[in-house]
Amino acid sequence: MFSPPVARRVSWILPAAVFFRAALAAVSGQPLLPLPSEALEKYEDSPAYVWRTGVSPGMVSQHDAFTSHQVNVNANGQNITGDAANEPSICVDPTNGNKMAIGWRQFDSVASNFRTSGYAQTSNAGVSWTFPGVLESGVFRSDPVLISDKTGSFF
Repeated sequence: MFSPPVARRVSWILPAAVFFRAALAAVSGQPLLPLPSEALEKYEDSPAYVWRTGVSPGMVSQHDAFTSHQVNVNANGQNITGDAANEPSICVDPTNGNKMAIGWRQFDSVASNFRTSGYAQTSNAGVSWTFPGVLESGVFRSDPVLISDKTGSFF
């Protein structure tokens, strides 16, 4: 739950997006298409227990001075084969840039559409990550968003 100051700061986003969409349509001369009437996210697959026993080396990729470390890894830093994730959201502690958290849509299997929210945290600037699992097993979730306040608390 956002605190009132954060809620006030983000409360303008939806009206601005609606205005921008209408203005863009007017300027481009295109008719304004109606918004979809059905939900964009659907609960299609039921949660399934997945035996994730396979592992492979965790991905570390380097480009010039930038090094990227895989986040959704087991306790030994190895990739968990067969799982899948997308739409990550990252936040950094403003009081300590070495502390970060990431949330994402977690799929228990590449063959499943059922999604939960996975998360991980680091305290060493992303060299290693702790991935404790999903927020709530078997609970359908989508599009996790993270934020940290000025004191370094993550939400």
